[in-house]
Amino acid sequence: EGALELAAQGKSICYFILCLLEIQRNIQVDQEEDVLNASLLEACKTFVRCQCREGKPGEMYQVLSHFISNSHVFFEWEKFLTGIFQDSRAHQERFLVMHLEQVWSRYKRFTTVLESMFDYLDDIFTWRHRLPKVSELIRDHMKRRCFSSPLVAKNELFTSQAVRDETLKQVRFAMGFVL
Repeated sequence: EGALELAAQGKSICYFILCLLEIQRNIQVDQEEDVLNASLLEACKTFVRCQCREGKPGEMYQVLSHFISNSHVFFEWEKFLTGIFQDSRAHQERFLVMHLEQVWSRYKRFTTVLESMFDYLDDIFTWRHRLPKVSELIRDHMKRRCFSSPLVAKNELFTSQAVRDETLKQVRFAMGFVL
């Protein structure tokens, strides 16, 4: 949603939007491959830096925010996790972790590539305007979309202290379930 309007602003932003959409697709489809070709990632980083140097860091932050807010991966992850937490076996650590890892590994790859692409905003823009850093923006959106339901809050693996699995510990810590 909104990608066509942004892409209509010019050829360079159009290619940039295509790369963001490619990231979104590759996160869900490819587990082994790079999320985005290294040369395309460098080009996107350069595009963000150039836009910022031209006095458009706010526009780049808005593009990032718009992309995250409308990214289909969050819709898909939310639907998948809701189904898992509704399952009667959701209180079993092995069952939950097996499914949670599918989303968590994708989330970490997604975050890493977007942080790399938009890291210049953290250096010159976000702190000055008291906006969340790129990683915080993505994490907050993930928490709000995928881990804010009462099903998650009531799950004993998210409320108890005794958890052995490292992935579950990471998710609990990152999403604010650790006391």
